[in-house]
Amino acid sequence: MKNFALQVPELAGFWLLTILLQFPLQSFLFLNEDLILLPLERAVNFIMVAMILAELWTGFFALRKITRHQAKKFHLMQMRVRGSVGTGSVGNSSGTENT
Repeated sequence: MKNFALQVPELAGFWLLTILLQFPLQSFLFLNEDLILLPLERAVNFIMVAMILAELWTGFFALRKITRHQAKKFHLMQMRVRGSVGTGSVGNSSGTENT
């Protein structure tokens, strides 16, 4: 399994390009009634819009899951750093860890 921690910016950029460029252009081709399209073109455009919507949906939830995981990992690392620094300090004499 690859390290997904380093792929958050790439996934976010990919998702933004899809939502800002690809989806509006493909929707225009599918929904514009003034274009003279063959039935095959309309069917292919429908499939493409459906795939883009699925991509947006799964990309959103994947991005949300990865960022939440990274935030939890960051907070755990911060707690470990505070715990290792706080064990030898004079101010933490009670033995309880600050949260």
